[in-house]
Amino acid sequence: MTHPFQFSADNFASNIPLPPGTESPRDEFLKALEQENTDLFHSSVASIDGALALLATGRLEQSYVLLMQAFEIALKGVLDSATQHRDAAWMARHPVIAQRLPDAERVTREKQTRDKICKKTLGSAFDEAHELLRFSSEPTRNFERVRKVRNRIMHAGGSVRRKSKCASQLVTSILPLFDELFTGLINRPLADLIGHRVARELIVAGRWFHSDESDHDDWQIAFRPFAAAWFYENPTNLGLPGRIEGEGEYNTTSEKLENLWYRFLHDRLEDHRLQQVTCHICGEPAWIFCEYELRGGPDDPSIPVSAITCTHCGLTLKEDDRGMAELHYGPITPETDGPQVADLFEHLLACQDN
Repeated sequence: MTHPFQFSADNFASNIPLPPGTESPRDEFLKALEQENTDLFHSSVASIDGALALLATGRLEQSYVLLMQAFEIALKGVLDSATQHRDAAWMARHPVIAQRLPDAERVTREKQTRDKICKKTLGSAFDEAHELLRFSSEPTRNFERVRKVRNRIMHAGGSVRRKSKCASQLVTSILPLFDELFTGLINRPLADLIGHRVARELIVAGRWFHSDESDHDDWQIAFRPFAAAWFYENPTNLGLPGRIEGEGEYNTTSEKLENLWYRFLHDRLEDHRLQQVTCHICGEPAWIFCEYELRGGPDDPSIPVSAITCTHCGLTLKEDDRGMAELHYGPITPETDGPQVADLFEHLLACQDN
């Protein structure tokens, strides 16, 4: 069964709404990596975490380079685990990889020592790890492209003209490589490490870049839901936005802001376009604007979303960002959780009958 938050071309091209990502099985993921007995994966995980932090604050090229560094270290971790720490337990955990070892060792034609592994180039590390993990065809094709972009950024700096391409590659080319590496090694996707909430919004970004209707030049729009999810999952002590647990002033202020925002809008609206729903990121009440448009037939009616804001996690997608709001939240259906959703459908169906 395909993981719902898998970074793959099929998932980026899909128009099936993603479920809310509430799970974060990071501990289980790290325990599985611990069994590989190499500290290279600790460095790789730290670089992944750092790269996502940079991306959440808009440092695109730096995030790109750090993710590629994390991937290179992870590749060398695969080689280190397969050569330096191979024993009966390792063979039992990796029966498929164990069958490929003779072919892989014939390719290298050298004694794999830890020192030699760490000195390998990114390209040679990928080729040798590929013999063990057998990356699928599309990530393999994409690898050479992202390697060239990484080298250009490292040696010549980034380019304003290439930012949208860089942003698209980060999600649709680099993250699938991690997915295949970790799934092939420990049978766990990248989403289990970074959390399903964050993974969901990165896939939404991938769908944005895949969409023909999106304005790819404004690449920051694609990462707004991801940034909200990342800061929700990673509150900091550096003066950046973050959650405060318990009954405190923060919650009181949030409730006041929500009530003021609702009254401000409700007093100016005479229709049913403003709806309260459950936020896909934080699970708290959020507010959306709906289009006055009923899609689908009588058995599966839906209403498109044109804007969303949540006073709890800070996500805001304005009506100018309608395409992103639709990708992030999906359509409103009669099953959508909200106190006035049923009234909205009744109103639109009545207007349609008239």
